[in-house]
Amino acid sequence: FKPVVEGVIDQANAKKQPEIIAITPDSITPDKSRIIHSIAKLDPDQAIVYLGDWETDYSVVEAYNQGIVAAIFALEGASFDEKLNDAEIPHFTFRDLHDVRVKLEEVTTLAKQIKASNVVASF
Repeated sequence: FKPVVEGVIDQANAKKQPEIIAITPDSITPDKSRIIHSIAKLDPDQAIVYLGDWETDYSVVEAYNQGIVAAIFALEGASFDEKLNDAEIPHFTFRDLHDVRVKLEEVTTLAKQIKASNVVASF
């Protein structure tokens, strides 16, 4: 996914380029949960969005339950999506990375609206 994700992010013209961390064939450890925990320790205030497609991605649920992962995206109909549904873990589905970009834009807009509506003036 990494080259495709980089292409989608480039097209989004984001103000701040997010860091993409991907497990590749030359990765030292395939333990995705351990990697997520390490990322969270480096910058605990940074939201982690996880994309997965296979049952090996299911280890992310532990990090999600601990509040480390902000959102999970699962390839629609894939084994990861099915396992998340069976466990009633909230997640977004995607067919392609365009779906992910659109959903992230919707969530960001909604978050800004909620934040703006919660502003209280004080004098």
